[in-house]
Amino acid sequence: MRALARIGAADKRGTLGPHRHLFSKGFYPTRDAAAPPPAVPAARHAQLRATCSLQLDKLIDFVTNVACGLFPPELRSATFLQRLKAECADCAPFFALAQHHVASQADYGALTHPNLQIDNGFYWRDASGALQAGLLDWYNCGEMPFAAVLQGCLSGMEPHALAEHEEGLMRCFADEYAACGGPSIRHAELLRQWRLLYVVSFVGQIQARVRVGSG
Repeated sequence: MRALARIGAADKRGTLGPHRHLFSKGFYPTRDAAAPPPAVPAARHAQLRATCSLQLDKLIDFVTNVACGLFPPELRSATFLQRLKAECADCAPFFALAQHHVASQADYGALTHPNLQIDNGFYWRDASGALQAGLLDWYNCGEMPFAAVLQGCLSGMEPHALAEHEEGLMRCFADEYAACGGPSIRHAELLRQWRLLYVVSFVGQIQARVRVGSG
């Protein structure tokens, strides 16, 4: 989190060098926060709910009939899975609004590393004993909201660890970002953006995860 924040702050300070423009791939279109969010007609609401429900049906089949040994009983229960399906379907019509909100907050995005799972880092202890991290695999480096890149950084955590530490991780990022010269951002807002996009990302990844798992 600190390493990612330092990169974002350096970008905001304009200190990434003369080739910075090569990484402007349009991943992070800055939008006017005051502009109205996109309207979603009622018919589109119904379509989005139906599409999301179909995705969750694939996941439910995968969990209960294909890879049931990978999931504890409480996550295989029909009660839990149907609740998950209903709640994701309720969220689906608002995915575009969530993405609009995140993309409209220019201070909450910059040049970033797009895939900070643990295998894309190398680690050492500095003279004080603090753990430091360097970053590997810069494929698709570009501009994007921090909440989006964090989907590729934190989504692989064990659920109990993520639930315990997500707020502290956002606070760590916001503090380091400001300390290194980036704009002052609120960790609570970053946490909200992370949670909004987590739902969008979860539903969007179901098809790929089920396809790979079934293969």
